[in-house]
Amino acid sequence: DPVLGDHGRLYVPQAVAEAIRSRLLPLSTITTPNLFELTWLTGELDLDKAIQKLGVAETMVTSAPATGGALATLLHTAAKRLDHITPKQQNMPHGTGDFLAGAYLAERLLAEPEQAFPAAMRKLDRVIAASAGSAVLHPNPS
Repeated sequence: DPVLGDHGRLYVPQAVAEAIRSRLLPLSTITTPNLFELTWLTGELDLDKAIQKLGVAETMVTSAPATGGALATLLHTAAKRLDHITPKQQNMPHGTGDFLAGAYLAERLLAEPEQAFPAAMRKLDRVIAASAGSAVLHPNPS
């Protein structure tokens, strides 16, 4: 997860973002940028072109717009593209992308992308539902 920024701005100094792009990203086999991070890393606004330009074997993009005002999370591998559409919610807790990156890696260590992606998305959906009304995620819903 590059953790560069969101909503049109970098969270880290530009030198850090550039180092992530030039030094860390080429070493990656899986990356999970949000849409802003993907476009910043590649300089490309077209989603499919940006993913190709990124050149990482597995790329999961979060916060991509979908029809009807929903949000899409997309997983691109050499073999296929998987989509998960989520209705856009107000007052979404912070940390969903970080949680998803960790959940996907945990699932991916045990299964291929086609099984790991939907399993990670189900976990995220449960945690978001359990965290409704909170500013942060509560990963251990009771």
